[in-house]
Amino acid sequence: MPLRRFLKKIIPNNLDGQLQKYTDHPNPYLRIFPGHIDAGSQLRESIDWKGLAIKSPYIIFITGRCGSTLLTTLISETRLAGSPQEFLNFDAASRLNDSIKAQTVTAYLHHLASSKSFGGFFGFEIDWTQLRFFAPLVDFDKLFPSDTTKSLYMTRRDIVSQAWSFATAKKTGLWHKKTSELWTDAHRQLPVLCDDDIWSEIFLILDAEKQLEYFFQAHDIHPMRFDYEGLISDKRAVVGEVLLHIGCDIPSIVAKTSQPAERLEKLGNINYENFLAFKRKYADLLLEVDNLRGSDWSSIKRSLIMFR
Repeated sequence: MPLRRFLKKIIPNNLDGQLQKYTDHPNPYLRIFPGHIDAGSQLRESIDWKGLAIKSPYIIFITGRCGSTLLTTLISETRLAGSPQEFLNFDAASRLNDSIKAQTVTAYLHHLASSKSFGGFFGFEIDWTQLRFFAPLVDFDKLFPSDTTKSLYMTRRDIVSQAWSFATAKKTGLWHKKTSELWTDAHRQLPVLCDDDIWSEIFLILDAEKQLEYFFQAHDIHPMRFDYEGLISDKRAVVGEVLLHIGCDIPSIVAKTSQPAERLEKLGNINYENFLAFKRKYADLLLEVDNLRGSDWSSIKRSLIMFR
């Protein structure tokens, strides 16, 4: 199939429209935190961070399959900046709130901040899928004051590896494997992925990156930016920079960080031959995609359709 015809086939006419259809569904947090149902968007609570002895809350914005679980594991092991997790993941929030029984998402975060913080810091990671439903329920700028909140933004430079990992995880239902765990048949089973599977994930990643950039602009957020490749290249250096940005002191960082062993393995980058074949097949187009990351969707679509 000629490249132009293939691009018209795989590029959504209106990616924002497709995602808006998804957000037209009931907010998943309303099922978990029923206090928002009656009060709706008018419920704007805040958290007294100082009252919880927290010097600085911090947020790790992510795009998924970008190594954030490895990062948060390494941060937790230092015991310098709390135990940041994906607390606002819909499944995780539902499971944790079964025992917390918070009526609102702010009350839920307040409870976690009192139990998951140490060193005077509390943090969590959040992706665009969660943020788009979380933000309407809170006064974000009031809940996370810019003078005390630290923001970080973790991406993955190799968007094909990221998309491949997403597609594989979604088809297998397996997202991580600790290095101490034995490989099972489920781990070894390679799903059949077609080009459309990979491109669909690439477009979702591009849109998530764009939406996060819009969110940063709207809330005057200037995050520390880093990527998975940098973390893998030098874990101690990147974790040290992250802790420094959060507000930890240098002597503590030096004392508590060491060159760590690999803790987690990403699932999905197993069929190396097919992976390389995809990258060779779309080499020029992928270069164009890489240069469009963070652009608005109309620019991405126009540039790719006009690509020769």
